[in-house]
Amino acid sequence: MKESKTLVRDLPDYLFKEINAFTSDSTVALYGYSDSNKPIKGLISSGSLVTINSIYGILTAKHVWTEFRRRGAKKIAFVILGYNHFISERLDYLKVRMPENEVDICFIEIPPPLLGMMTANRTFFPIDKNNMPNINLVKDFLWITVGFPAEIQPTEQKITKIYRYYTHVSDYRKISESWDIIELDVDGNDPTVDLPKSFGGMSGGGIWNFNVFYKYELGIQKFYITNNPKNSLLVGVNYYETILADGVRKISGVGPISIYVGMTELVK
Repeated sequence: MKESKTLVRDLPDYLFKEINAFTSDSTVALYGYSDSNKPIKGLISSGSLVTINSIYGILTAKHVWTEFRRRGAKKIAFVILGYNHFISERLDYLKVRMPENEVDICFIEIPPPLLGMMTANRTFFPIDKNNMPNINLVKDFLWITVGFPAEIQPTEQKITKIYRYYTHVSDYRKISESWDIIELDVDGNDPTVDLPKSFGGMSGGGIWNFNVFYKYELGIQKFYITNNPKNSLLVGVNYYETILADGVRKISGVGPISIYVGMTELVK
């Protein structure tokens, strides 16, 4: 039961529904818009709704913000699942924190006019430095990366489609006391998984970790997850995918130290 691939194969449907609901509640799509409220083709990314030091915002990849700037986006539309209203703000009005080094992560603070609508409809995952997960202790748990691949998205942002990929950690590197990198495996040879041709659009999406356990109730094996936010289930942020070679690719992201130490030092 230790390797996540085995867990995924053996888990019952009701547990997937619980995990999917938990991750969906804190996940948001980001679209780039022009001044005329026209979406910029292909300019979509992903993010996680979080609070850091009691500040509400979206955790995403640094290159998402710089790409929106480079391609001339004037507004960001935040699309939350199941909420059909258009939520947007001008890029110039948004306060962004990001490291000065090459670490690919940033925090977009949500301005007060938008905050009420978003908190009323979604959960913000609390980032607490004291609850940072130990990568060595959670490596054998269930891993999932969540986001919005561009190729599966319809033309209307109100019916944006979320995608989840269950995987496991293939590599982990600590860069410094404040920054680290996670690498996830993508198995394109698995016939049971419907993979997008590219994970483009999932940049900035969350990497989540779930401790799956079971117990017997009336002689029946029942599965559960420790889904309390205090268990620090958000453990990474996607920022890069390798090319598909022999059916295999890698997804890279920053890890828990980058979120729970690096970003909490920046977001004040």
